[in-house]
Amino acid sequence: MDTGTVVPRGFISENSFPTVAHHHDFWWERERFLDSHLQTLLERYFPPTCGSLEHVVINSVAKNSLEERKGVQAYLLPNVLDFSSPPPGVDDFN
Repeated sequence: MDTGTVVPRGFISENSFPTVAHHHDFWWERERFLDSHLQTLLERYFPPTCGSLEHVVINSVAKNSLEERKGVQAYLLPNVLDFSSPPPGVDDFN
């Protein structure tokens, strides 16, 4: 399976497929989703939960929020940038 493939929750759950969901922010942190006609779907399915799905978040606010709203434990893996070093600049890769 390539890294660009989206694995549906049903597959993950039915096959106990080990999966990591890496969250940068949640729908409830975005004002445009707070009064959405998709509210019921968002509340029910996002983020997905099942036994073999582990969650990783980038800050303690998201970690606490996920636990309070969904009862889901998450690992904390903060985004870390070295602001004391200049950006690498343009090269053939980027």
